[in-house]
Amino acid sequence: MPTTKPTEDIIATNRRSNNKVLSPEEGMAGAFRIALRPDNDAARLIFDEREVSDFTGPYRHIAHVIDDRLRANRPIDIASVAKDLTAKGEHSAATVGRQLSKPSTNNTDIGAYIRAIPQNGKASDTKGFSGSSGSPTHTNGKKYETRDGALIANNEAELQKFLIEHFAAAPQTLETNLAPVAIMEPEMIPEPLRNWLLDVSDLMSAPLDFAAAAAIVALATVVGRSIALRPKQFDDGWNVTPNLWGYNIGKPGDKKSPATDEVFKPLKRLAAEKREKFEGEMKRWEAEQIVAEAKAKAATATLQKAIKTGAGDEELLELAQRSQLQQGQSPPVCRRYIANDTTMEAFGIVLMENPRGVLLNRDELMGFLKSFEKQGHETDRAFYLEGWNGTGDFMFDRVIRGIGQYLPALCISVFGTIQPAMLSRYVRTATTDDADGLIQRFQIGVYPDPVPFRLADRHRNTEAKNRAFEIFKKLDELDPKSVDVDAQTDDYSSIPYLRFSPEAQQLWNDWWTDLETNKLQAGEMPIIESHLAKYRSLMPSLALLFHLVNVVDGKSSGPVDVRASGMAAAWCDYLESHARRIYQMAFDGDTEPARRLAERIKESLQDGFKPHEVVRKGWRGLDTADEVSRALGFLEERGWVTVVRVSAGSEGGRPSEQVYVNPKVREVSE
Repeated sequence: MPTTKPTEDIIATNRRSNNKVLSPEEGMAGAFRIALRPDNDAARLIFDEREVSDFTGPYRHIAHVIDDRLRANRPIDIASVAKDLTAKGEHSAATVGRQLSKPSTNNTDIGAYIRAIPQNGKASDTKGFSGSSGSPTHTNGKKYETRDGALIANNEAELQKFLIEHFAAAPQTLETNLAPVAIMEPEMIPEPLRNWLLDVSDLMSAPLDFAAAAAIVALATVVGRSIALRPKQFDDGWNVTPNLWGYNIGKPGDKKSPATDEVFKPLKRLAAEKREKFEGEMKRWEAEQIVAEAKAKAATATLQKAIKTGAGDEELLELAQRSQLQQGQSPPVCRRYIANDTTMEAFGIVLMENPRGVLLNRDELMGFLKSFEKQGHETDRAFYLEGWNGTGDFMFDRVIRGIGQYLPALCISVFGTIQPAMLSRYVRTATTDDADGLIQRFQIGVYPDPVPFRLADRHRNTEAKNRAFEIFKKLDELDPKSVDVDAQTDDYSSIPYLRFSPEAQQLWNDWWTDLETNKLQAGEMPIIESHLAKYRSLMPSLALLFHLVNVVDGKSSGPVDVRASGMAAAWCDYLESHARRIYQMAFDGDTEPARRLAERIKESLQDGFKPHEVVRKGWRGLDTADEVSRALGFLEERGWVTVVRVSAGSEGGRPSEQVYVNPKVREVSE
């Protein structure tokens, strides 16, 4: 600090001010240059004449710190004030404060300085204020515009005036409202499964939606491509297998994973029973192999003896055929229902042995979605896309041990759990990178509102659980050509099929017509339109599943009835509301990038930072230009920042974007 006159001399000088005309910036800089002394008298004099709100730019932050120290009767000096500002994250204000230690030509004329400070921070009184200490306003030929190209200033002084007016109001919180969703009503669940799913959800204090969504995909896994539905009454060219993909969406701790695990237990129980049966069959097969090998040796010995005795060709051929018939049969296959983390090649072998279909269950679904981006996995995406249809086959690009190149039946169900922020980032890429509609194939996707915690400590409903398991078991053993099912076959497809009953056919025709003529013609976002277009197969798939549950429960038979079809239509309405929430969250309501940037603004980013500087830092969730742009857009809507486009000006250089921060952001709780 330079040597200054005693405080009493400063006060006396204030009374006989020379009426020097100063800019507001010079007034603020000069007043604080005097105020930042080891004693507090000069600082008290400033706040006798002015309020903190009278100051603008970095000087308001300095004024806040000085005022706080005065109230606490703490010493005021440049070092301590700069330290406080840095602790608050006000790095630019701290820098200005340190600059005030430079000598002033008139460091005692505090009266003139105070009079130059505009009262109540009125923008009209800040003409000439540039926002940097000790620098007079100058015109550099730059123009300042909003991101949409609207001119806001022709020079720095006008820019500061704009910023003061723009940030007059306090910023809004970063909370956002998700689109409303339909509630999973118990009546929408097939009656044989209802009490079981209610019991699971109640004991976990979890939304019923999680258990119901997982249960529907579990049903689809068991039925697979054993039977299909032909939605049209006469046209034989369209078969729908009830194969489904889905996910449970929720934040950590929302019970999405425990609910899913509990609902998949019937599949695991079926797998355990089939594994036990397989082990017994395998032991018998191994014994039969020993017998077959012995018979083959004996037959070969007889053949060789006949050759030596000069037997005729006909006799030799007959003996050779007997030798071939003694060869062992193919080994038994263990029925699989669930695969977890597997390669496409290994999964292909499992599917070869399980043509009915297998469920890929991934607790963290993002790992599955990201796997398609890895080098050497370019074919995986087409493999799973074809597996979603459930009716086709697949030709591998290379020979795979155990299956060759050709897989005649490809049916894959997929289910997993995922967090909202992760799914949002992935969904946003679907508008460009996912033109094949991968994400839209997850038709059973639910994102319910959390339920209030309710302690439930009681015995499980074993009767309901066992009844549900019997449904799964009967579906697994279902013969499509049995009297109760009465599925048909023809030359168009190898998969047995059902049709709608007359009443259900009319319901389907009306529902399908509404989908095509209204919902798909409403001018929706392309990704939503693509999602709804896949409901053409969703409604028939659900109708067939619900019908088959009633068939094995002894409550229905024959064609798919109107009760099952009506329940399927209700599910489509329910799932549509969740799909809209998911896509709205991805494009409008995902606050995660904005929250991350808000934290960085409070911690280290200085006023006037550039977006590309944030990208270059590589912070998690802010490492792409798109994420930073989205974050800035959200913060700008909420009044946290404003993004200013700066032209090159007379000094040359490139146009750039600068981000200015509302000085009131520290008063807002995120």
